[in-house]
Amino acid sequence: QGFFFFFFFVFLLLIFFQSREFEIGRTSIIPGILKSLRTNRSASLPLRLFQIDDVLLRDASAETGARNERRVCAAYCNRSAGLENVHGLLDKVCQVVGMKLPSYTLKDSSCPTFFEGRCVSIHLRDDSVLGIMGVVHPLVLKAYQLPNPVSLFEINLEVLEKFENEDFLFAVDGFGECGEMM
Repeated sequence: QGFFFFFFFVFLLLIFFQSREFEIGRTSIIPGILKSLRTNRSASLPLRLFQIDDVLLRDASAETGARNERRVCAAYCNRSAGLENVHGLLDKVCQVVGMKLPSYTLKDSSCPTFFEGRCVSIHLRDDSVLGIMGVVHPLVLKAYQLPNPVSLFEINLEVLEKFENEDFLFAVDGFGECGEMM
């Protein structure tokens, strides 16, 4: 009942679609990875899942009024889940795409999907937003029938392309409780 209450993602309704399953475009892959965790909740812990896929975003400057964006989402589910579990993976993703050292800043953020104070937005040095990372709120876990805590991140892979093979620095901007966890 309260599923869409917790996710304030905007869904795009497509006018010309091939079949009913392609009528709505998703703007985040977080709900998909949470559904995958629900499907695999009987597997032994910890659960580590990732997904790389396209999302559809409104863009008035595009000919169609929308554009695709390639994203990656990674989730960690265990009896306790903190940001440190996915933070290390984020570093590895950045390294794999060509960064010599991670170069992003974590800033306090607020999103109803995540615990207040345990959610950060990920910014690159030019202040472009790379994505979001946090510990999923218990009400969201309940809506997905997930008995264990989940931490996850979702980042835009296309933003990383312009920084390929450069030297980077790492910075953490003061972000309260999350800083104590790292």
